[in-house]
Amino acid sequence: MQRDCGMQAVPRLQSSGAQTQWKFQRNIFTQYMPRQLSDEEKENVLQSDSLKKFCTSVTPRILHALQQVQIANVFVDSWRALGAGAEDGDWAGKVYEDLALYQAFTDQKYTNNRKISTVNWHPTIYGVIAVALMKEKEERERESTPSFILFYSFSDPSNSQLLLECPDDICAFEFCPSDPNIIVGGCINGQVVLWDISAHVTHLQGTEPRSKKVSIDTDTYDLDDNKEKTPTVHYCALSAAESSHKAPITDIQWLPPTFEVTRTGSPVDNKYKISVQFVTCSPDGLIMFWDLRVQKATRTASDRHEADDDATQ
Repeated sequence: MQRDCGMQAVPRLQSSGAQTQWKFQRNIFTQYMPRQLSDEEKENVLQSDSLKKFCTSVTPRILHALQQVQIANVFVDSWRALGAGAEDGDWAGKVYEDLALYQAFTDQKYTNNRKISTVNWHPTIYGVIAVALMKEKEERERESTPSFILFYSFSDPSNSQLLLECPDDICAFEFCPSDPNIIVGGCINGQVVLWDISAHVTHLQGTEPRSKKVSIDTDTYDLDDNKEKTPTVHYCALSAAESSHKAPITDIQWLPPTFEVTRTGSPVDNKYKISVQFVTCSPDGLIMFWDLRVQKATRTASDRHEADDDATQ
């Protein structure tokens, strides 16, 4: 009879352990005294170019860190300061305000029931700020009241010194870095607006209160009956709606005066060193490059359409 079976001839294995663990022997040493450099070696290290480059690279970061330490106390316990008075179970404890109100600019005629969208300091005139205001959505749908960018001065905070007339509410605006008299703004409807305030620079530089009041008994009388009206600047250029953004412009940035962007999209050196181009962005997903230089030659309708597409896309 035949029988099928499997056989495996292997030695039996057994695992065992011991309490001691054997390690490889190696030569080791411990330095217990500092290594001292000679005076000549120290002088060579101090005069080396690598040390000078290292100090030059880390100096700005060290100065920035020291400045931050001076501005804010990094060792303050924020949790304990947040719960001032919490030891008594009262979280409405004493409040410490580090920032105090210094100046308030008000003009009820133009700022009533409106919210601020953008605030910019004038680049060259000290103490003058420009404020863009937006109407509420209900007011915007109900009536078409004019929109303005207001200029305020520290010398007369109760009255606006200059008004920039806007075709619609302005979401963002910027001064030209090479010519602060040129201002570009982005509307809520996606159009780009341009102003030139060159004729009113003298007025902003010599801003003074326009009227004086005197109090007699309980009545207040205005000494200037013919109160000077706030100058209004009409915009000098407005982009076409079909070539503009289809959503509110959220930001505007001028290109540096050192280079400009060509139609091919590649930057080139700006030989005039004047900022003439800026960039806008919007939630419609487009980033548009704009150029202040306009071709005044006569063109056909198809040529103008192609030029607008090249200039904006």
